Amino acid sequence: MAFNRALFKSDYFNFVKEENGKYIYEWNLSEEEKQMFKDFGDKAVILPEDFVQKVVKKAEGAGNAAFIKEVQYIDYDVVDEKRKRSFDNQEIDFFFWKDKNFKSQREVRIILPGQLVENHLKYYVPELDGGSNIVDTENLFNKLMISIEKKK
Repeated sequence: MAFNRALFKSDYFNFVKEENGKYIYEWNLSEEEKQMFKDFGDKAVILPEDFVQKVVKKAEGAGNAAFIKEVQYIDYDVVDEKRKRSFDNQEIDFFFWKDKNFKSQREVRIILPGQLVENHLKYYVPELDGGSNIVDTENLFNKLMISIEKKK
């Protein structure tokens, strides 16, 4: 089973100002990149910072191995001996490859390699209740600002 999410690093944001002990940032994405995310749907979920760690802990608590890694975007038109060996040996890296045409998705995957899922799999992580926000995709890029508290 795989769970995918987008990862936004610091270079996807521009510093705007310092205010009330916080740093304020806005998005640094091209219009094309914004449109790509809007094409996924009209809603986006902003997950808490520790989301991945909590889901992995829950999966491992249920007896499942869990791996997390950024997706590696590659050119599938180019034959790569290392990639072929990895595929032939059924190494876990195979699950973290995607065609370079999807690079703008900035994907991170959580893989539960021993879990065959036909329909869906649910893990209830009570620590996440109230820790995520659902926003309109349009507002996500046009109105939402990110604030980070200054370390004291």
